[in-house]
This record gives sequence, C-alpha cells and structure tokens, in this order.
Amino acid sequence: MKTMETEKWRRILRLAMIALLWALAAQPAQAKGLELEAYGYHLLDAEFEKGKAQYDLTRSGFKAKYSFIYFNYDRQDFSWDDADIAKLPFGNGRDKPWESLQTLALGANWSGGSGEKWTYELDGAVFSAFEEDFGGYGGKIKAWAGYGLLGPDLRLRLGGHGYIYEKRVVLVPVLSLDYRWNEPEGLSLNLGVPDLQARYGFNRCVALRLLASYEQDMYRLADNSEVRKEGFLEKHGVITGLLLEVTPVENLTISGGLLRSLGYTMTTYDKDGDHSEDYDQESAWGGMLTLTARF
Repeated sequence: MKTMETEKWRRILRLAMIALLWALAAQPAQAKGLELEAYGYHLLDAEFEKGKAQYDLTRSGFKAKYSFIYFNYDRQDFSWDDADIAKLPFGNGRDKPWESLQTLALGANWSGGSGEKWTYELDGAVFSAFEEDFGGYGGKIKAWAGYGLLGPDLRLRLGGHGYIYEKRVVLVPVLSLDYRWNEPEGLSLNLGVPDLQARYGFNRCVALRLLASYEQDMYRLADNSEVRKEGFLEKHGVITGLLLEVTPVENLTISGGLLRSLGYTMTTYDKDGDHSEDYDQESAWGGMLTLTARF
C-alpha cells in the first residue's frame, strides 16, 4: 500500500513539473541578469540523543542564476571524533559512516505579479544527491500564489513544495503572512511555513535578520556503505539564525551571524526505500556567512 501511494504522488509531481516547465516556457522574456551566491555555515558538536556521539558539520556551496535558469552545488562535510565512532547508533562502530554528502541541481525559477493584488512564484529543478557515486536522482517543485490584503504592504501566500526522490516523496505546505516583504528599510516580516523571517533595515546598507528555515535533504549512500549498502539517508530539521546584512555597494550583499539547529533527525532507508531507522539529534550552535553579487 505504501509503495502504491508513493508511486501515485510521484506521478502527480512529475505531471506538475511538466506543467511548470510549460508555464515557464510560455512566459515572456524575463529581464536578464547574472546573480552569484556563495554560502557556508558550520555547526559545532551536533550530538545524537542515542549514544551521545558528536560530529561537526560544514555546509557550503554556490548558486549561479542567469535570467530564470539556475545551477546549484551544495556540499555537507562531516568531522567525526574517532573516540565517538563506537558510540554512533549506526555503522560498524569502527569506520566513519560517511565524510561528505553532495547535491548538484539545475532548475528554473519565475516570480512576478498580476495587477496590484496578485503575486506568484514557480520553481522547478532536477538534481543528483549522493555520498560517493553520482546518483540519487530526483526533482523538486515549488509553487505559491500571494494575494494583497488591506493595502499593498500585507499579503497572504498559499502553495506547496514537492520533492521527488528515488524511493520517497515529500510534500511541504507553503502558508505565510507577509508584511512589507520587498522593502529594504524598516520592518519586514514573513510569518509562516516552511520559512519564517523578521528583518529590520536600519538604512539601505545595514539590516538585521532573524530567521527560521526548514531543511529537507535526501542522499544516496555509497554502494559499500557500512550504514546502508546502496541505501539512502534523509536529513531534516529547522535551522535558526540571527544575521547581520551589509550592502556596501548596490549589487553586493554580505551577511553573517549566529545559527542554531533545532529538532534535526537523520533517517536511513535500505535500497528499496523501506525499513527506516530514525536518529534524533540535540540542538547545536554555529555560524554562517553568505556573499551575493549581481551583475
């Protein structure tokens, strides 16, 4: 029954991705421009509730977008303490379970509005997410529509995210109440799921941002993995942060600050996507730095 339901959603999301691509192709030409973003964050002493083993995580990557087409490379590097490996709730107790997890994605994004009330965003991508061997193919779509309430500064957004992995489908709702979302100065708010943000721009050059964002990733493990041979690893949770944004010149933004992970869980699956095991983690502190340039 589970397999039939998963396949049904896979078909629905495939059709939705095809419809999205047709919608993007039918749009008039979007203003061209190159945007480059490099990012990285580091979490210290992330600890599993069972066994109390710890690791450090460095997540980094870059994104290049031209017109509505984008490419993204993302990498997670894990640092394991040799003394903790025997306490891990998975693996063979001697070898590092994995050292890095990587994602390559190619997608298209379109956002805009209709009249004074309606705004929208369409996003679709195909990706490969893996430990060592190129694979772990999947796709994702995001679509939402927003409607202005009580004037131009307040809107309600409704929509959803869909992730198609080789053996799993994940659906995440989009529900948000936004206030002055495009204003560089003063207070702006995005209150909802899967992302929450409060930003205050002191002027056009300096701003402070408080955020909470849901992360959802799934990777194909190595064929000889000691955790799950030819299996899969899912990692999801909420990352929160307090960041300072500086825009020294018009098309360059640098942001950085403190992070804290909340409620993270790792789940392993066998090669058929069954027999899952969950491994919950304690919260961890870290820091983040992002550089964005527009040309």
